[in-house]
Amino acid sequence: MSVRDRRAEVSTAAWSPLAREVARFAVVGGTGVAVNLLTFNLVRHLTSIAVVPAGIIATVVSIAVNYVGFRYFTYRDRDKSRRAREIGLFLVFSAIGLLIENGVLAVATYGFGWDSPLQSNVFKFSGIALATLFRFWSYRIWVFRVLPESPGASQPGSRGAPGRKGAVRASGTAGWPRRAGPPGSFLDEARASLRSATPGILAFIAARTGSLLALVLLGSGTPRHTLHRLAVHWDAAWYIDIARHGYDHSLHPPVAAGHPSPRSNLAFFPLYPALIKAVHTALPVAGWGGAALLVVGACALVAAWGIHAVTAYCYGRRVAVLTTVLWGIAPLAVVESAGYSEAAFTALAAWALLAVLRHKWPAAAALSVAAGLTRPAGVAVAVAVMAAACHEVVQRHRRRRASAVPDPPPAQAQASGPAPMRLWQPVTAFVAAPLGWLGFIAWTGRRMHDWRAYFRIQSMWNSRFDFGIHTAGQFRGLFTRDPSAHLSFSITALLLVAGLILLAVTIAQRQPLPLVIYSLIITAIALGDTGHWSSRGRFLLPAFPLLIPVATGLSQARKRLTPIAVTAGLGTLTACYGAYVMLYSVRAP
Repeated sequence: MSVRDRRAEVSTAAWSPLAREVARFAVVGGTGVAVNLLTFNLVRHLTSIAVVPAGIIATVVSIAVNYVGFRYFTYRDRDKSRRAREIGLFLVFSAIGLLIENGVLAVATYGFGWDSPLQSNVFKFSGIALATLFRFWSYRIWVFRVLPESPGASQPGSRGAPGRKGAVRASGTAGWPRRAGPPGSFLDEARASLRSATPGILAFIAARTGSLLALVLLGSGTPRHTLHRLAVHWDAAWYIDIARHGYDHSLHPPVAAGHPSPRSNLAFFPLYPALIKAVHTALPVAGWGGAALLVVGACALVAAWGIHAVTAYCYGRRVAVLTTVLWGIAPLAVVESAGYSEAAFTALAAWALLAVLRHKWPAAAALSVAAGLTRPAGVAVAVAVMAAACHEVVQRHRRRRASAVPDPPPAQAQASGPAPMRLWQPVTAFVAAPLGWLGFIAWTGRRMHDWRAYFRIQSMWNSRFDFGIHTAGQFRGLFTRDPSAHLSFSITALLLVAGLILLAVTIAQRQPLPLVIYSLIITAIALGDTGHWSSRGRFLLPAFPLLIPVATGLSQARKRLTPIAVTAGLGTLTACYGAYVMLYSVRAP
């Protein structure tokens, strides 16, 4: 046998199990697609049911057909000992697939008005394709598990041996091809982090989906009107105005078409509008509102991933999942699905803090600069990075003095092991961290020919830092004014008090120094600002370390259903409050 024949045989032996699985999955999936489309069109043309409900009915019918096919045809040789668990996971992942599938149809129908029979079928099929990819990955990894491999079934490392497929599955890496790269490379770390965060991200998606459903159900208009309001209401209109027309050239700009008011839009930082403009340039069919929602959705997922990564690094996966879910059901979490910049800022802040904890100083500095270009609260990220860098330099100096041993020459250090972290990295991070925040303020001063221009613009928005004097007056008014106070006024007061309590608990919990400093400054901004009272709760939203003590307490509950019941109840309440804030409140969140 020639070398070429042997290579072909090995390749065939390695790929044939996966090829057979894909073929069987395609047969069952194709049958499910046919049943789905047939049911969808029958319901659509023979009844008066609307497009999206008809799509949901068709998906439910196809899910039942798919389970029978997958269980008794595609994965008939898989483990059958835990049928209740299997059915439960199948329904969970099928429900997520349903949301993916019909979410595409809903955005096309209600977001863009594409509801003709041809357009409905095109987007229905597109949603089916995306959901099918997700289901293939989730079913083969989580639902239909491989039978445990018997001892001696195959020799380790033998290609094409009978037990090879089970061994690969047990490692948790099947279906995710590895690229060539050194062990511990950035790509490998990202894959491992994403695999670990998958349960938390899925739970976060479920929480945000429930909030969006509450908005649709409690809204007085059509779903399309609700999505439009999320995209362009309140501060979202300012960000879209910047993305479309750029920044103003004066402190008192004229009210032009699309400009929300005569106040200057220089109060808003540039990175988030730049992302909106980039997405709109790449996808002009989405419109400006659609581009904003796409950016927010992507940033919210990256933020959830980053929150899970930070929390898991410090407290473990269980606490990380609960922290991610709690951030998704926070009282003002509705802005994580609206055209606001909190999701983008939280994503940058979370990954910057993780980089600091792992001593990745160049990445921490770059992310801090980006966070400083996203929101005024970027100063919290910058100070956290600077404090951690300063602490690192001091600790290294102390260790060097204590050891009284000079650093080895570079050649000797390379021969003896990994090179130690160079001192210039934390020093550079200390210097570079605030440049994004300071750079935008300096650019604003140059544009207005006044170095105080940014602070004057903030004063026009009634936003100044007075160390809590205005907040104290608001609290005093809570007990001395008419008891029929506005709902958002009382909720904001409760959130500020809860933020202070949780800050004290995080300090008592002895969280890592960067997390404590970050939470401290975010809380100080929320308490010390004189701006709109109803927005203070939103200012606290990026302070996700404040949720870690709550998640830690839930993770220690004796009954496993307690965290589920608590988060479900809180999620229902906050979803209703979010719908009230975005749809009916006269005060901006």
